Amino acid sequence: MSISVLNTDAGLSGKTIANLEDAQNVTGLKSFNRSPNAPFAVQAASAVVPNLIAESLSGGSVAATTGTFSSTLAVTGVITGRTYTPYTNTETGSKNNWAPTGIIVGNNYIQWSGASDLTVTGFSGGSVGQTLTFHNSGSSVARFAHASGSSTAANTFYNTVTSSSTPVAAGGHATWVHNGAVWVMVEHTQGAAITVAHSDANFSADGVDADWAVAVGDQAAFFYTVENRTIRVTLQLATTTVASTPAALNVVVPGGFSLAVTATQYVSVAYGNDNGTVRDCIAYGTGTNIYLIVVGTTWANSTDGTFIYFCGTFDIT
Repeated sequence: MSISVLNTDAGLSGKTIANLEDAQNVTGLKSFNRSPNAPFAVQAASAVVPNLIAESLSGGSVAATTGTFSSTLAVTGVITGRTYTPYTNTETGSKNNWAPTGIIVGNNYIQWSGASDLTVTGFSGGSVGQTLTFHNSGSSVARFAHASGSSTAANTFYNTVTSSSTPVAAGGHATWVHNGAVWVMVEHTQGAAITVAHSDANFSADGVDADWAVAVGDQAAFFYTVENRTIRVTLQLATTTVASTPAALNVVVPGGFSLAVTATQYVSVAYGNDNGTVRDCIAYGTGTNIYLIVVGTTWANSTDGTFIYFCGTFDIT
């Protein structure tokens, strides 16, 4: 429709040229560039468009304001940024398909301070892209099993170390991201070193437990730290008893871990007092054992006369 005006502006004053208040379908792109002044000013209480067209957000962004949305905003794309729900927990014992009270579906940060140890085989409610961060603010140890059959498959952990449960000690933390199938570990720091409780079964000579006696008071220090796929072991023993002149004194790898089996791993950071004779020692490991040997000879028989000082790092699976 076109309108030709053949009169002057003064002759049109107060006259109606066209009534455009009927409904019209707009099928093309229309540009409106007008002055906000009369006679085109919008009247008070005029109708407004109530809906926001979704396409207008394509490729754009929504600015943060101090206001709030008064209706539902549906988002089908990716929202940049991530928020975490902090949660304090003190549960202990063994947990399968763990679903702590208060945990929501989303990204969770658990600050744990249990009075005794915690073992977790799976965490419930994982969805693609969801993250879980666990921080130990207490003094006990939390352990997370790798691919445990005690929890539903989708709730299990796929850890960096697979031969035993991953420990998170005091001050340590770990983070997993769910890939739609399992919780995949993306970060781990053990925190404090973990002390190994005394057990005579941890010590033997040439594989014979009775040939190396290590009493409770003989174990001055025995602790370990897991870092990525390595384990650092520190051992200090005094006044132990050796029989049968063994070629090697055997120490079980702590934490239930297995050493990498690609090759025998040698660590020449050891010192031994062999029944009164100070000797340089070589430490090596394979499987689930660390072996301590003296250079060029066997260990002498002794009664409360064998001392060991050792610190070494081994690859683990």
